[in-house]
Amino acid sequence: MADDINKKITIEVGLEADQLNRNIENINKSIGSLLIKQQQLVAAGQQNSAAFDSISSKLDALQKKLQDLATQVNSEATAFGALSTSAKNAENSLASLTAQQQKNAKATGDASAKTKDLGGHVSSLNQSLNQQKSATEQSKNSVESYSA
Repeated sequence: MADDINKKITIEVGLEADQLNRNIENINKSIGSLLIKQQQLVAAGQQNSAAFDSISSKLDALQKKLQDLATQVNSEATAFGALSTSAKNAENSLASLTAQQQKNAKATGDASAKTKDLGGHVSSLNQSLNQQKSATEQSKNSVESYSA
């Protein structure tokens, strides 16, 4: 169940990071467009007070949204770091279980039911860890693509 939660968190982090990147690009385009419009009004001398105030307000609102999105990306990066730590802990647990299984296999000749159960558990954890590593790498790539 914890693996499913980790997998879901990883997928959500990746999806949210992608959506945040798209939102930031759209906001940056809108900001650029508004800045160009503002410069045209100044250059042409057609700058009336109401239009200028409207564009400035929109620009301020978009810049605020951009700051909020940047904060969200930072939060996602923090969540990604926690997910990476969790994956490392799971990897360490898997190594410990594998060592214990090998020790049990030698002691019992691989004939006991406990050894077989432990082998199944180790195999299950290994599969889950590999899925988590893959999802973590995808999230990392999404966050790194935003940072670049």
